[in-house]
Amino acid sequence: LTFAFIGCFFHSPIIQGYQPQGMITLLWVIETLCFLGLVGFRKFLNPAFLAPFRTTSALHFFTAMASRLPTAIFPVLVFYFIPPAFGAMISMTLILACMPLVLLIGALPITPGGLGAVQIAFVELMKDGVVAPSGVSPESLLLSMSLVWTFINYFWKALFGTWSIRNS
Repeated sequence: LTFAFIGCFFHSPIIQGYQPQGMITLLWVIETLCFLGLVGFRKFLNPAFLAPFRTTSALHFFTAMASRLPTAIFPVLVFYFIPPAFGAMISMTLILACMPLVLLIGALPITPGGLGAVQIAFVELMKDGVVAPSGVSPESLLLSMSLVWTFINYFWKALFGTWSIRNS
């Protein structure tokens, strides 16, 4: 959500005539206040199920956030460096603005694993900013790239999951 908030400064996404920038800003403010409240007031959390938050240091929270950074940066880099191999071009500002929104939509429990929702979001958010090779529509190029990304992402997660189970 933080990356989606930052991305809105680079490019104002429009989804079928609606600009979600205000909603993203509101959600980011709520998320940030909740996180800061959790970190700042964790010593006062009394319910037993919140006990791990009481005993964890603030540095641990920020380390956990930093460890998630590659997960957000990798798709941005993939969709910036791969399209030129196919004669296409997507601007970095468009990717920075839209990719976090696509990942956010994929995280919502709409469909299993975000399949379908991610592809629609990817195509709808980026179709106006893609320079596709002649004879290929931006929509078909984006859909293909999104499906390939989804396959690679699931394959990578399955491989890592298998490795983790075998080594545990």
